[in-house]
Amino acid sequence: MNNIKCIILDIDYTLTKSDNSISDYTISIIKELTKRGIYVIICTGRPNIYAVEKSKISNASPIVISDNGALIYNYEEDNILYKNNISKTYLNQIWDLSLTKNVDCVLNAVHTRYRHKKFINSTYIKTNSYIDSINNLKEDVLQLVLSSTNKEELLDCKKYINNIEELEVTNTNLNRIPEKNYYFCDVNVKGNSKGKSIIRLINMLNIDINDVICFGDSMNDISMFDVCKHKVAMKNSSDEFKKNANYITEYTNDEDGVARFIETNILSKIRKKFIL
Repeated sequence: MNNIKCIILDIDYTLTKSDNSISDYTISIIKELTKRGIYVIICTGRPNIYAVEKSKISNASPIVISDNGALIYNYEEDNILYKNNISKTYLNQIWDLSLTKNVDCVLNAVHTRYRHKKFINSTYIKTNSYIDSINNLKEDVLQLVLSSTNKEELLDCKKYINNIEELEVTNTNLNRIPEKNYYFCDVNVKGNSKGKSIIRLINMLNIDINDVICFGDSMNDISMFDVCKHKVAMKNSSDEFKKNANYITEYTNDEDGVARFIETNILSKIRKKFIL
């Protein structure tokens, strides 16, 4: 790790604490990295607007990878570097399915999230952009998020999606007890992944993959680990996930695990070079 030029960070339970906050210490470490010319890239399965928010708060680089790799976006320039959106045909299919099953369908776009007006009082996902028809969309959709407190209805939706060759469920909590009282499925164009978009981005930035390090905590981060030479699992991640890493943080996300690892293993070496 003597020549790291790009650091890839998952958000939830990696960059952020369990309450979704980012500590002043972590912010200061990321700020120092970017000042020294090291790219710090947020890479998440979450929507672009969330990725941009956390990137700005943490003083990371102005390029984010969001929606499980469906989008690479430079928010300072409002420039889409890569986009793989879901076609109108499949949007209509899943939209109709969700209404039939009484499952909330959230449509992630670059600048907002859309929902059906039917679910305006739902508490588990918030947005201001409510529509009553796919025809009212003003942007391409990068990812669908199906959410419900009814596990069986959502399982039916997942089975339906599994039969659509062009789409896939890229992340879900249907296989575990949810921390909050709802279940979800993230749906993307098949083949989207964080890992593939990391390769796309570092090629754009002319960075060698051997000079990239990534941090993650859950199974939808595996694709990042598949492409990065240096892969760091959070102490708070599962034992199963840790098997995919070649480093494990000494501290959890609630103890600034990412920032402490970076300061000890990357920044300390850079600082010594400048002193010498």
